[in-house]
Amino acid sequence: MQNVALNGRGNVPARIINFRAALVTAVCVTVAVLAARLTLSSPALGLTLFLAVLALISILCLTKYSPKRCPFEFAALIIAGVLSAVSFRVFTLTVNAWHDETLTDGERHFISGIVDDVERYGDGACRVVIGAVIADNKRGGTRGKIAVNIYDGVSELTEYAAPGDVLTFTSRVEAYPLYNKDENKMNAYAFRSKIRHTVTLKKGETVVFTPRAATGLKGFSEKLKAALIANMGPDYGATAFGMLTGGKSAIGDEIRDYYSAAGLGHLLAVSGLHVGFFAALVAVIMKKMRLHRVAAFFITAVFLGLYAAIAEFSPSVMRAAAMCLIGLLARILGYNRDAPSVLAFAYCAVLIPLPVYLFEIGFLMSVGAVFGIILFSRPVKNFLCRSEFMNRRFTRPIAESAAVIVSAQIGVLPAMTAAIGEFQPYSLLTNLLVMPLISLAFSAVLLCSLFAVAFPKAGVVLTVGGVGIVVVDFIAENIAKLPYSVLIAGTGWIAFLCYPLYFTVSRFVMLRGKTAVIKPFLSLACVGAFVTCVLLQNAPPASGVIIAVSGYGGVTSVVESGGGWYVVGDLEDYRNVSRALRRNNVTVIDAVYASRTDGRAAKSIARLAARFKIRRIYSPDTETIGGLTALPDAVRGAFRLFGEGDTLPGGFFGVYADGKFAAYKMSFTADGAENSALFFSYKARTPPDSALFDGAALIRSATYLEPVNDRIYLSNFFIHDEALRPKNFIMPGGYPYIIFNFATGEYFF
Repeated sequence: MQNVALNGRGNVPARIINFRAALVTAVCVTVAVLAARLTLSSPALGLTLFLAVLALISILCLTKYSPKRCPFEFAALIIAGVLSAVSFRVFTLTVNAWHDETLTDGERHFISGIVDDVERYGDGACRVVIGAVIADNKRGGTRGKIAVNIYDGVSELTEYAAPGDVLTFTSRVEAYPLYNKDENKMNAYAFRSKIRHTVTLKKGETVVFTPRAATGLKGFSEKLKAALIANMGPDYGATAFGMLTGGKSAIGDEIRDYYSAAGLGHLLAVSGLHVGFFAALVAVIMKKMRLHRVAAFFITAVFLGLYAAIAEFSPSVMRAAAMCLIGLLARILGYNRDAPSVLAFAYCAVLIPLPVYLFEIGFLMSVGAVFGIILFSRPVKNFLCRSEFMNRRFTRPIAESAAVIVSAQIGVLPAMTAAIGEFQPYSLLTNLLVMPLISLAFSAVLLCSLFAVAFPKAGVVLTVGGVGIVVVDFIAENIAKLPYSVLIAGTGWIAFLCYPLYFTVSRFVMLRGKTAVIKPFLSLACVGAFVTCVLLQNAPPASGVIIAVSGYGGVTSVVESGGGWYVVGDLEDYRNVSRALRRNNVTVIDAVYASRTDGRAAKSIARLAARFKIRRIYSPDTETIGGLTALPDAVRGAFRLFGEGDTLPGGFFGVYADGKFAAYKMSFTADGAENSALFFSYKARTPPDSALFDGAALIRSATYLEPVNDRIYLSNFFIHDEALRPKNFIMPGGYPYIIFNFATGEYFF
């Protein structure tokens, strides 16, 4: 006789997985969007995948879930099929509409718009995003926003521009594609930020700058930011503003860097954590007011809508708000809140009208974190509470909180490693330390900031209420300084296969008997594969690696040679340079070779010195060193000047033209022959056929303000092969790194 597992009532066969309509719909919609994405590069393959989904749904409806036997499941599958078709079509329409440009790409246009956001880089460089665009005197000349890049621009703009101001200028406009055909990549950031075009203002171009105060929610947001910065200082105030609203433009690169390295980068972007705190605060107020559940639901919905608007409707906020409202509605209607169904319903509610968000890392990490909590928080809590000490009245909440944090970290790991390619080993420890504090700090800053906005003279309450932010910042900064705070974990998009594996080993898949043995083996296989990937990718690199890091108008190369690490170039982009060093587990920089000697270079060197040990800093004696004299005392002792003919550590020396410094040159051996690499500053205007090259591999940076052919590029191994490789594949917003192994002549993007 065949053994039949029962469901507990003794009369109905138990199912391995209970049918969840929302979960089935979420899976079908996801596959449909992936199929639509595939049609952009391979129309036949993408359409075949989509038709296969519809065929599978049809087969299930005809064989297993007929309308007579399983009416609910049948209806759910039909709805899933319809919504999959809708998602497929919406994605196609979205991409086609985005690329249906109304402004001619590459031509000059007369542009006027209202400043929406400003991000300053220092020394006259900034990025201004304008909305409500009027192009060529026609309102609605372009949908969406325009990002205006200024690298050596108008001081009035870079110093005083703020949201609400009006910019008017004429310049060449470039399309900001949603789908890049050449690279076969989706630009979900463009979709989320609504940036459809980019403009680079050249030095000397006329820009009319009209100061105006921001209004509406943007005006409230600016008042909130001003109150936070005025009472907490520029660093802590900007950090607190980022935690409250997700606005990171005022947060310095150094702060973003160490929050990311400590595994707390999610605190600087509004996510489900922030929405949960906000919703809980509103719920407490509603309970104190003793409002009816229906009235409390609508009031909560209004407040969540306002909060989402202030956070500019980021994907993670929309997901969290949808889950919150669905849970409250289920409670009002008397239904049990099945966590996987609520998450799947919220996932579909966001993804069906906005399918491009499937490729937005913030949305994926938000969903992944909640998915991990749903699957693993209960078993982790039960494991922790096996201890009699942790199961006591006062310690049990600690175990429950730790279980949520651990399971969220497990859930977010595949998305983070796939999209970012990094793994923070101390992330779990840091979050366990910070999360109990951040809930109190967030609530205190939120209430105190609202009070400070309403009563500016009482801003001292915000100074006191922001103490928790100071403590969190201190923890993040010091955790980031620990060795191996960031490891490379570039698993690629295959890491998303972990999510169905997670579901298989969870309590929602009810394997019985001998088949239950599969679960621990699957878990061990998943952990083993990840650990192996991390260990292999973090092995010491072969001697002779150049990592070219793009910056704002310049390039800095991170070079490994003979076991030492060297930073060479304009030192424009501290954040990416620091990331390149961290990802290679560098703690000591043997030498910094500065091509530029202005204040911005000094600022970057000072930041690097705070994070890494720098043994020597070199600058050519023909350059004005006024900026580098501003280095902190602890760093200034490592500063040295060199002249023509001097040999520098790592095989570097200066190349001079007409008695003036032109570039850094490094000698190396490849294929048994002596070769060299040249590192040019963005200021250099040396033509490619110059005798300075002398057959060397070229690493050159030219300003973004020049024509396209003069942007940053990395030549092929030898100069005469240069034409075989495109010169302008580092674009603004493009690849942050290009790794060139001069021992093998290979490039890694």
